[in-house]
Amino acid sequence: MIINANLEDGTPHLFEICTAFFKNHGIFSPYCSMYYRVPLKVNLLKNPGFESESTNWTEYSNTGPIIKKYPIGTYSGNWLAYMGNYNNEHQYIFQDLTIPSRIERAYVQFWYWIMSTETTEDSANDTMRIEIMRPDDDKLLKSLET
Repeated sequence: MIINANLEDGTPHLFEICTAFFKNHGIFSPYCSMYYRVPLKVNLLKNPGFESESTNWTEYSNTGPIIKKYPIGTYSGNWLAYMGNYNNEHQYIFQDLTIPSRIERAYVQFWYWIMSTETTEDSANDTMRIEIMRPDDDKLLKSLET
């Protein structure tokens, strides 16, 4: 952990310690309660770009692996979640994570590329749905659909 703001004797400021522990480990301390409202951008996903292959992800597909090395379509790196490309495909990937209880607002941000050869405008067969669910009881908290 690198902390840049130090007191004259080299001791890190409490603010820097609190934000670094939250950013790097998702750890809160009661001693840091005065800093909880500080907006921090923290990615809680592990292996968000799939560069460690399927590590930390659960995937299901009735046609084969989803997370794979692919020559095109990645946002960065070499790995992606490649879904679709077959009729009647059912696939999903997910990762359980914990949003600390003191967080007032959380965001979902991702990069995607959808390509389809469908020619009809009446009904879409190639769709994507993102669901935010509570892991302990699978309650749907939010659904985002294309």
